[in-house]
Amino acid sequence: MKSQLLHITTQAYDRLIASCLEALPREACGILTGEQDIGKIIDVAAISNVHPSPSAAFAFAPDDWVKAYYRMQKSRQSLLGFFHSHPTSPPHPSTADELGIHTDDLLLSYWIISLQQPLQPEIQAYCYMNGCFQPAQWAIAD
Repeated sequence: MKSQLLHITTQAYDRLIASCLEALPREACGILTGEQDIGKIIDVAAISNVHPSPSAAFAFAPDDWVKAYYRMQKSRQSLLGFFHSHPTSPPHPSTADELGIHTDDLLLSYWIISLQQPLQPEIQAYCYMNGCFQPAQWAIAD
């Protein structure tokens, strides 16, 4: 996935940004789903953040995670990635982000949305390979 360009539809992009802004001042989190064969993200499912310190970290609400996964399967989509926001910091993986990754699944992307400037969110997508986050290129493509 290192050299692959990630694609997200305009509708999914808008939903991603909206779910992050709605969560402020907490970190937003959720999954990105779509068509695996073409690698296009077409849907975003926000998942409630139940971390004890939600303004600085995130943890998926188990019930929301199950519902989002079920909805993805019912829609015949694939899990393409995860996202979360950084309300007050740049879109760079934190130590907690590094510790939270448990796989080198090259098919999944990890998106971090910085809301330091809420009117101009900054997004960086990553792939996790060889034990570290690698920046990934992405584009809006309908």
